[in-house]
Formats: sequence, C-alpha cells, structure tokens
Amino acid sequence: MEGRLNNPKFVKSAPPEVVNETRENLEKRKEEEAQITNALKRLEEI
Repeated sequence: MEGRLNNPKFVKSAPPEVVNETRENLEKRKEEEAQITNALKRLEEI
C-alpha cells in the first residue's frame, strides 16, 4: 500500500476514490499494528 501511494504515477492516474481508499486502508493497518505492538508489550510485562 505504501508503495502504491509513494508511486506518483499511481496517485496521478488512479481515480481519487481509489487513492483515498488506499490511504484509509494504510492508516487502519498502521493503527492495528500499533495496537498489536502495545498488546505484545503488555504481555511481555506479565
């Protein structure tokens, strides 16, 4: 996903809704990753 968004050709030629959807999906994935990382840290403390 980041690769697509970092590709100027994709951002320029893809429909805006596709670009926005890709950005939203990337944000969700990053949030999920942060939550999982925090959960793992809490488990390691037990």
